[in-house]
Amino acid sequence: MFKQALAEGLKAHQAGDLARAGEYYRKALGLQPNNPDALNLMGVLMTQAGQMDVAINLLESAARLAPDFAPIHINLGNAYQAAGRLDDAIAAFTNAKMADISVTEAHLNLASALIAANRPDEALESLDLVIKLAPNAPEGYNFKGNALAGLGRLTEAGKAYEQAIDKKSDFFEGWANLGGIRRDLGDIEGALEALDKALTLNPGHLQSLGVWVEGMIQVQRTGAAERRIIEAIGKNPNVAALHHILGIVRKVAGQPEGAVQPLESAIRLEPGNVYFSLTLSEVFTVLERWEEAEATLNRVLMLHPDLAAAYGALAELYYAQNRVADAIEALEQAAQRDPDTPVYGANLGAYLLSAGRTQEALEALNRTLKAHPNHASALNNRAAVLRKLGRIDDAIVDVRTALNAHPDDSETLTNLAALLEMTGQLNSAFDAATQALAISPDNAAAHSAMGIILKAQGDFVAARKHLEQAVELNPRLADANWSLGLLQLLQGDFDNGWWNYRWRWKLEHRPCPYLDRNLWDGGPLHGESILIHAEQGLGDAIQFIRYLPEVAQLGGQVVFSCHRPLVDLFTRAFRNNDAISIVCHDDTIPMTDWHAPLLALPYLFGTDLENIPDARGLIVVREHKRTALPPHPKGGTHPKIGLVWSGNPLQRNDRNRSAPLCALAPLIENADACFYSLQVGARKDDQALLASMVPHIVDLAPHIQDFNDTADLIDQLDVVISVCTSVAHLAGTMGKPTWVMLAHVPDFRWLLEREDCPWYPSARLFRQPTPNGWESVAAAIGDAIAARPAS
Repeated sequence: MFKQALAEGLKAHQAGDLARAGEYYRKALGLQPNNPDALNLMGVLMTQAGQMDVAINLLESAARLAPDFAPIHINLGNAYQAAGRLDDAIAAFTNAKMADISVTEAHLNLASALIAANRPDEALESLDLVIKLAPNAPEGYNFKGNALAGLGRLTEAGKAYEQAIDKKSDFFEGWANLGGIRRDLGDIEGALEALDKALTLNPGHLQSLGVWVEGMIQVQRTGAAERRIIEAIGKNPNVAALHHILGIVRKVAGQPEGAVQPLESAIRLEPGNVYFSLTLSEVFTVLERWEEAEATLNRVLMLHPDLAAAYGALAELYYAQNRVADAIEALEQAAQRDPDTPVYGANLGAYLLSAGRTQEALEALNRTLKAHPNHASALNNRAAVLRKLGRIDDAIVDVRTALNAHPDDSETLTNLAALLEMTGQLNSAFDAATQALAISPDNAAAHSAMGIILKAQGDFVAARKHLEQAVELNPRLADANWSLGLLQLLQGDFDNGWWNYRWRWKLEHRPCPYLDRNLWDGGPLHGESILIHAEQGLGDAIQFIRYLPEVAQLGGQVVFSCHRPLVDLFTRAFRNNDAISIVCHDDTIPMTDWHAPLLALPYLFGTDLENIPDARGLIVVREHKRTALPPHPKGGTHPKIGLVWSGNPLQRNDRNRSAPLCALAPLIENADACFYSLQVGARKDDQALLASMVPHIVDLAPHIQDFNDTADLIDQLDVVISVCTSVAHLAGTMGKPTWVMLAHVPDFRWLLEREDCPWYPSARLFRQPTPNGWESVAAAIGDAIAARPAS
């Protein structure tokens, strides 16, 4: 009766009828309660049923009764391992090996337990014996690969997996593991090939599918990835993870609309998986379906109020809506709940920077990097903060550190390219941008960086192609649109240039001010009031005040807000126009019906090269308290020439637009002219040289307190020679002969390849033939002075 019950139980067990098998095993144990075979089989059954405590008690009893029978120890080890008792599992498998050293399963399971216990070096000893016992079995080589991978010996692990496949070409585990190890070794194509074989053998294996999809996304073959996932869904329509992966692939492929349906299917199939909802919220954010995104996240937070990832996603949603303060608060909530996840600290630094809280941003990123010194996002974001602080060299160090940890990261290479361009290292910047685009050809930011670099190198055609491609890839990329606009204006394409120039307000989340009043669209004003506010530098304000009378002629009362040093100058300019009043930025600004940024006016008035308003006559010098031009030591009838060689050192392009005084020294000393320095705030290196050049040049800085003094002095000169700075605009607006010294790639307002300037009819342009070619500019100006008719 016992043997028959045990045999019937085993037969049902092998057929998968666990309930019937259990009935027979219990009957057998009722007849012989201390039979090790019955205890062993019942223990295996309970292991399969997940009743681990019962299984372990049964198998321990069996092992005590038959200590020399290896299969019982193996089954006991399996039960221990399933229960998470790895040390006991290792002991049981060791006992199995001691009972019968020829049983390869004992060695394989021992190795598996040792690997799980993070003891891969010990596992290798067992695996070498397995391979000796069964040299043609793939399992030994496969486990050896796992052990070697645990030791960080990735190349050797890959070879072990290849040996496993050599022994059995359809060995799924070998192909899957080989794909993973090749990915870790950076061999993406090899990884995809191995994983493709694995998925052919086992199409529904989610882990392999996930790794394969990740690789396909990396090499931008999302179409093929989508097809395989759809095929898998067709065979397994109720597997929620497959629908989720399909949503991710479509999102990454730039098809967010197509991602919504599979993600909603994943949530419907597995409503308790919050990460499916988080992905859906990200897609809604991309689609700017703000309310749906926020509602999705709020539902997650109702069920999981302490889920840091939900707060992180909420922060991204708020940031996308330019709700920066809310985004910061959400990130702080995320970091509070999960302080060990570095991405929250990295993003917090970026958000604080965009809110203008630069020092707080630096502190947040320093904290994150102290705990995670090689975190690429945190390093890149701190580089952005350091760049804002003017610490470009330190920013480059951070980016290079990130690149050392992640040498193939396209974003980091793009940031390096941008920083190198800022420091004038154009060849190195070009190399970094080229590498970024080789890794990620559709990286819009990399195309934007390349466009800026090529523009700086003077290759305007190629630069425009890259910037246009950046905008095509990411129409919302502010830097690309802004840079494209500047290039279009430089090329004289005002129709497109002024339109794209509006993107300046999107840079670094910098909102246009005065949004408490209506933004003017250029239409008639019918006596309504309008605030025009100066922006950017002093030179821009001087250049574009020519549009204020144009606005006033549309029937409005114009209030112009500008920098304090310009208030008196502009007040006098419009002293006879009752429709225009001048106020300082820092003073109380009266409420108006409309507002418009000053540099929006060229677009609103449809400015092209043929209809630029004439500014001559606007700037009027004082009739009283006039600053007198001191006599020059040379005396005689030599032309009196004012000189400005440098601008604001904080201006982004100052290293290109400002000239060193030493480059102009031969001109000053040898030209048949009386030079006067209109330079205010000469740099330390130039001050001593300027003092040593007396009597060739007279320093007017002691006579200059404001722009009125500068205007008075310009009025008494014959010519003003200036780099691209406010004095050039002041002299040009006054109609004074103005010779502008321009960098090889000038600011947009000076256009290209022409000696005249449509903005200033009295201007003459002297361009560098090569980068930093100030000596050539000085020589050309010397020739022009010599050729100038005597006054």
